[in-house]
Amino acid sequence: LSAAYAAKQFTDCLVSVPAGGYRFPAHRVILAGTEDGHFFDAAFRWPGQSESKPIVSMPDGLSKEAADMLLKLRYGSYEVQADRILEARHFAAVLDWPTIRQTCEDRLEVLLAQGQGLDAESLLAVVSHAEESLDMPPHLKIGALLLHF
Repeated sequence: LSAAYAAKQFTDCLVSVPAGGYRFPAHRVILAGTEDGHFFDAAFRWPGQSESKPIVSMPDGLSKEAADMLLKLRYGSYEVQADRILEARHFAAVLDWPTIRQTCEDRLEVLLAQGQGLDAESLLAVVSHAEESLDMPPHLKIGALLLHF
């Protein structure tokens, strides 16, 4: 799957990122998995039109880099960029992709345990994100607080 995404082969839809007007070719069957929520399922029922492929707009506020990382994770990658991890985790929750959200949380937990790759500003962002997000596991917030102080 990762190879098909990287080569942009056999794609049957476009994922649009409002900021900057970026579009990523993708596969409907990958985006609208049966174990997930209904964001993409609903989007494919009422897609934006193009010449040949439906266009699904991602929620506002999602960067091109985080969108690309989310799509790669959806296609089976385990690579999570530390500088985009909170954004990706947030939008994985918005898109109702629980497996991707868990992958981001697992990677964040590793970063917090190692104390590497997160500066003071990033640690405060974790704490702030945890306070705003009701579904952020408490141990991640505690880990960020312990490393910060």
